[in-house]
Amino acid sequence: MKIRILLATAAVALGLIAAPAINQSISSAPVAATKADGELVWAGRKNLTSYVGGPENVTVSDGAYKLPPTQDDFSWAFLSTDYNPATKTGSINYKGKVDWYHAGHGFHIIISNPTIKYTNGKGEFIADVKMPVTGGETTEGRAAIFTLSDSAGTVEGNKYSWPSVGTTVTAEGERLFQKWYAAGSAWDSAKYYVSL
Repeated sequence: MKIRILLATAAVALGLIAAPAINQSISSAPVAATKADGELVWAGRKNLTSYVGGPENVTVSDGAYKLPPTQDDFSWAFLSTDYNPATKTGSINYKGKVDWYHAGHGFHIIISNPTIKYTNGKGEFIADVKMPVTGGETTEGRAAIFTLSDSAGTVEGNKYSWPSVGTTVTAEGERLFQKWYAAGSAWDSAKYYVSL
């Protein structure tokens, strides 16, 4: 019996007979694909932050945080993407909420869960917006609130980056901002990337 085991072991080692199927399946298992990742860094509008009294009157949550040293730039966490660099089409979704508020001014501007959406290289900035006004109405909705300036971006391996992209208020953005910011007015530039 021992002789048979030794012979079988030697035959496997020399490649004379096949190794058990389970060993083949383990050795040929595919390596997992790289997980998509990304980040959006955007201040919104720094003069709005100044108007409400500075970063201490801006609340961040749900995946957004304030960046040092000034605390008036905000990082929005990556959520998902279907962006196709070959066609320059698709969405990059981020999560987080930023709330600009000062009790003396009687309003909030809350922007959350932004999406960068490209269609054939043309970009728009979509987000949830809520703007309650003390003694007035509350506007709320998800819409393309900004158009994005053209930016070729950069490519490094599987990382696609846009280092400075202008954001311009749309007509729907004007409505949600209750005409505080007219269509065509500029907010701060955004920078973002996605790794596929």
